[in-house]
Amino acid sequence: MTLAVMMAAGAIGALLRDEAVALIRRVSVHLGRESGLSPIAVVNLTGALAIGVLAGAGVRGVALVALGPGLLSGYTTYSTWMVESALVSRAKRWTNVTLQGCAGIALVVLGIALGRLL
Repeated sequence: MTLAVMMAAGAIGALLRDEAVALIRRVSVHLGRESGLSPIAVVNLTGALAIGVLAGAGVRGVALVALGPGLLSGYTTYSTWMVESALVSRAKRWTNVTLQGCAGIALVVLGIALGRLL
């Protein structure tokens, strides 16, 4: 049962990621400019914050499985981040990996603090 919940939540997370990326792209086009972050970076960083909130709030059991390795694993996308990083120039590659990695860790820590307030 837990595996089925995790798989269903992961599918929902992947759909949410697709919609979030499309929304970020539409907003960028509407504003007539691209932000400094790729849509995948925005998704991954908001996912890092969300997983921190889950950890800080002490979510456990099936809810944690559904929301952590399920929904948020489907929502975030490490593989796409790595592909994007590999496709950009060498200088941008390391900047992308370093900044997103550091920002992701910082957002998890912030999320934990926010989760503890809940």
